[in-house]
Amino acid sequence: MNTDSETPTASVPPSPRKRRYHDEILKQHARRNFIAFLLAVSSALAYLGWSIWHIDYRYWYIAGPYIFAEAISFISMLLWSEMMMHRREHAPSGLPLQHPPPPVDVIITCCGEPFAIVEKTLRAAVAIKYPDFSVTVANDRHSADLEKLCAELGVKYLARPTHEHRKAGNLNYALAHTSKPFLLVLDADQISHRRILEVLIGYFSVPTIGFVTTYQAFDVPEGDPWGNRDRVFYGAMQTSRNASNSAISCGSGVVYRREALKQIGGFSTWNLVEDLYSSLLMHAVGWKSVYHPFPATHGTAPAEITGHVRQRWQWAVDSLRLIFWRNPMFTKGLSWEQRLNYLSFGYNYLLFGLAYPIFYLLPIWGLFSGCFFMKTTALDFFLWRMPYAITFFIFNRLVTERRHTTKAFRAQAALFEVYISAIIAALFSRTHLPRYSVTKKVSEAPILIERLNHVLPHIAIMALSLSSVVYGFFHRGGNEVFYYLNAAWALWVIWTLLPFTLLALRDPDEKRIKKSYEKRNKQNTEPTVAEWGVDEFPSV
Repeated sequence: MNTDSETPTASVPPSPRKRRYHDEILKQHARRNFIAFLLAVSSALAYLGWSIWHIDYRYWYIAGPYIFAEAISFISMLLWSEMMMHRREHAPSGLPLQHPPPPVDVIITCCGEPFAIVEKTLRAAVAIKYPDFSVTVANDRHSADLEKLCAELGVKYLARPTHEHRKAGNLNYALAHTSKPFLLVLDADQISHRRILEVLIGYFSVPTIGFVTTYQAFDVPEGDPWGNRDRVFYGAMQTSRNASNSAISCGSGVVYRREALKQIGGFSTWNLVEDLYSSLLMHAVGWKSVYHPFPATHGTAPAEITGHVRQRWQWAVDSLRLIFWRNPMFTKGLSWEQRLNYLSFGYNYLLFGLAYPIFYLLPIWGLFSGCFFMKTTALDFFLWRMPYAITFFIFNRLVTERRHTTKAFRAQAALFEVYISAIIAALFSRTHLPRYSVTKKVSEAPILIERLNHVLPHIAIMALSLSSVVYGFFHRGGNEVFYYLNAAWALWVIWTLLPFTLLALRDPDEKRIKKSYEKRNKQNTEPTVAEWGVDEFPSV
């Protein structure tokens, strides 16, 4: 007599492993990237070995800084390569929502922004399509008009009595006065997409996900002269960090699991802004992150030199303080990939703040002195150095899917003076934070002398570079190759610094900026919410 347990059953083949989004394409890209990396690192090692052997130590005061700069650059290349080798992407629609969808608190942080800007953000948040959410405004500078608007819209209004710990303190106050298991955080200028929660909350069906961060889209003038779209960061770096569970929160357009925040004691108050170090702490205690590579919010970005420099300085200080005083390489709980990826944030600023100024000054010394820091010909130097430069450029183009352009490079390289200042500030702020001010959500109009102060080092270096080219021409003797190599190097320095300098000195006329915004928005080529196949951002 047969029982159910004895009944023969047909063998069922195992279900095929579910492929990740764009899995095959990304694997092909990883193999391609690895080949490009081998070419770049081989060229780099060959050049570095050759240069150390041929360095002329009679000019130790030049040779030393040169070796230092090249060492920083090589280590930066290794960190960058490790981070960018693999990518992980997600579908525009995210993961399916749980049923019933979990409740969400939408928290909008404010700190004195113009009422008109906050009103747009608030009305867009109220219009979010989601069955169970509430909106809370956390205002660090009380506004009677904003409180009135919140009452009209049925929105909770919080104005904490004390103002310690900047945005992190404001968020922690809101955290203590709300209760839902998930929080969507929005900056005062970040207009949210109607389906932001429908798309992002589904990721939390995976119980180990601590936060979901998104691609940030910004209003920028035509041509994005300051590079504020940050296409390399949002389009390449974050998707690469996503592959190793080290994508970071970008502060706005982020959904957090309340349990994850509670486990690390709330939003971190250790740095100037809360996003970077809070992300590290959540990763260190075992939570995972997701980077959704499509815009879910649309905000503003600095349109002139003062706001741009202030914002980049703050980011640099936070990343550098992390390296100097709470180095991720020694943070328990992080994987080695996570440690290296967090280290690369601050190390990038060391590259542009320490190594590049040395590269800017070397041709000036060579042309004025007529001396070379190598015991070989300038032609030999060129033939050994260029393969390294070319192969690394190609590698960069490949791993960023051509987002890394000469324009992006110059936008970063011209901020050397900002990063030098940030390095100094970070070194002297182990137990206390440097002075900090919120990035303004509307463009400022700094006077000429203020704009000039930001680019005096640039003007000085370019003037010396041009003078050295002219001087070297009349004193080149018979060493033509030496002269033309250094002259080309000096002209490259001018080419690198000139756009930033001219842009900084340009009068930030409000009408011109507004007209430029309008033209830029008609030509927007960012990954847009239209790729979700849903309605656009609400018109408010």
